[in-house]
Amino acid sequence: MRPVLIQIGIFELHSYVVFMALGLLVGVSLALRENNRLPQPYPVSGKVGIWGLIGGLIGANAYYIIQYEGILQLYKIIFFWSGGYVFFGGFIGGAIGVWLYLRKQKVPFLPCADIGAPYLALGHAIGRLGCFTNGCCWGDLCRAPWGVVFPKDSGIYDFHTTEHLLHIDDLLPLPIHPTQLYEVFGLIIIFFLLRMIYHNKQYNGQVLLWYFCLYGAWRFFDENFRGDSPHATFGMTTSQLVALSACLISGFIIFILYLFVVRRKNNLSPNT
Repeated sequence: MRPVLIQIGIFELHSYVVFMALGLLVGVSLALRENNRLPQPYPVSGKVGIWGLIGGLIGANAYYIIQYEGILQLYKIIFFWSGGYVFFGGFIGGAIGVWLYLRKQKVPFLPCADIGAPYLALGHAIGRLGCFTNGCCWGDLCRAPWGVVFPKDSGIYDFHTTEHLLHIDDLLPLPIHPTQLYEVFGLIIIFFLLRMIYHNKQYNGQVLLWYFCLYGAWRFFDENFRGDSPHATFGMTTSQLVALSACLISGFIIFILYLFVVRRKNNLSPNT
């Protein structure tokens, strides 16, 4: 764990910010390159990343406030640059920011979302490395050989102390699941799957729908090992419930569109 990469006097460069910025830079750059490969590229520039970043920060902070402090504290959103963040809120806010930018440029949203969805997964994977180095989004107790032990100055040590899992003379917290790395692994697989879907897509929005379905399924799985969030909603964390809903709804839409769009296209194909 290394939450601060560089410290010069009062200046601190946090690893979470570095990995988040790196994920954004990689994701936006590769998506723009993919767009430029089209016979007729959409008039989109790097500004789309700025709009998505601003919307994502606001949305992630708003979701955090509602989930952990209550909707009555939502006024704190005016200080969105400080405080906690939650990915699902960031995704919603970022999507709104991107949609506003594309609307301003008079560019259709769904085709561009299909281009960007794989690189969203890749950028998210890079950002999750920041969670690991920052020591946030940690996992539950782990007895497996790959359980990780964070240092005493981490939030995990304080949490284990509060939960009376440690003795007063224990110097380190207990081994926990590296849920941040589980998510990195899953997102990299999702990136490659979405790339294959993109090259074989049958309709606009197909890649985006599969992103919701695949990430929702993996996040639902990963949340089973989270230790920093209470499993208070039907035995699930709030994010787990959102992930399950996203997976089921998008999966249902994919199935319906397969019946009424993909099969119809295949039936009308001159090769059949």
